[in-house]
Amino acid sequence: DLIAMRVLDPMERAIPSIGFINLEDAETGETIVFPGHGAKARLGYEESSRELHDSNREICRRAGVDMIDIVNGEDYIRPLMQFFKEREKRR
Repeated sequence: DLIAMRVLDPMERAIPSIGFINLEDAETGETIVFPGHGAKARLGYEESSRELHDSNREICRRAGVDMIDIVNGEDYIRPLMQFFKEREKRR
């Protein structure tokens, strides 16, 4: 039995309008400058974030793996308890 637990950070879902932001790829070390003040760029980032979120959930669903989302900085007990209660009802 496998359960995926995804830890979400709200700061990674949306970029604040604070001007130019230096972003570094953790794997390659490549750095880019992101125009955080531009509404179009921020909306594009948010849409990409949603698509990645949905894609990960769909991959798990196809593989028959349940997924729990935990939000960084929030109570994690409640979503865990809710997940296992709902899972018990399905069985």
